[in-house]
This record gives sequence, structure tokens and C-alpha cells, in this order.
Amino acid sequence: MSKTAITRTEKKTDWAVTVDRTVGREFRGLPSKGLKRRILGGIIMAFNAVSLAAGFLTGGGVFWLLAGAGLFWWGHTSLRNRRETIRQRVVSAILHLARATGGRLTVTDVASQLSISFKAAETTLNAMEDGVRIVSEVSTEGVIYYEFPEILHRDQMVPAFGNPTSGTNDRA
Repeated sequence: MSKTAITRTEKKTDWAVTVDRTVGREFRGLPSKGLKRRILGGIIMAFNAVSLAAGFLTGGGVFWLLAGAGLFWWGHTSLRNRRETIRQRVVSAILHLARATGGRLTVTDVASQLSISFKAAETTLNAMEDGVRIVSEVSTEGVIYYEFPEILHRDQMVPAFGNPTSGTNDRA
């Protein structure tokens, strides 16, 4: 059975355990969606807009209209922060998966190991692809592989800051 088709009942290899721990840790503690703030802000804005239009409220109503708009904006900002945090954590989990699998992934690998949709996996991989650190290649069978050259060729690379095994720093 391939490394990407591991079930819970089978013995997991070291890389699968690493990815499972990474994904579990990565998706805890997300920022709030801000749903309650957006709903309350929308209700306050709608109520005050109708009241102002009907002439029931005057100067004080404008304050509440602005307060509702501010509350709605605060909730919307929370939602955007949550989405960005999720995106960053998915990218981090993909990088951990790439390192664990040797630097070559497919959309199916990412979707199955991170428990995300194929569309989310493909969109994220395409966004990460820069032609240098992440390169996509189409095989003769038509499979798109996303390769991470820095991971694939790690053993051939010269360390940037001296020899890591000797403990010395060759930078002057």
C-alpha cells in the first residue's frame, strides 16, 4: 500500500505520524470568525438606518449607526484574519508533508493527508508554486507533481552557514 493511503488501523510510518501531529497542532486555536459581531453590527445598522429614515431618531441615531458599522467591520476583520491564519497553516502543513515525503507531492497526496478538499489543495499548491522553490511538472501519464527542489536536493546542497556537523561557522 502506498504511503498516501494509510488508514487508522494500519501501522503508521514515522512520516505519517509527523504529518498527523503537525496537522492536528496546526489547526488548533484559530482566531474568531467574528460572526456574532457581524450579525449584531448588521442588526444595529439596519435598525438605526430605518429609524433615521423614518425620522424617529436624530443625532444620537447616527452614533448608533456608526457603532453598528464599526462592530460589523470588526467582525469582518476577524473573519479575514481567520482565513489568512488557516491559509498560512495549510501552507506550513504542506511544507511539513513535502519534507516528510521527500519533496514531491500531488494534489491527491495533499488533500488526503491534510483532510482538505481537492480544490483547496490544488489552489494552495498553485499559489505556492513560484518556479524556484516549488515547481510543477507534468508526467507522461498526465499527473501533475509539485516538486520542492530545496527538499529533493537537500543532501547535495552546501550549507549556507558552515558545516552543521562540525559546529564551526565558515562565514567571515
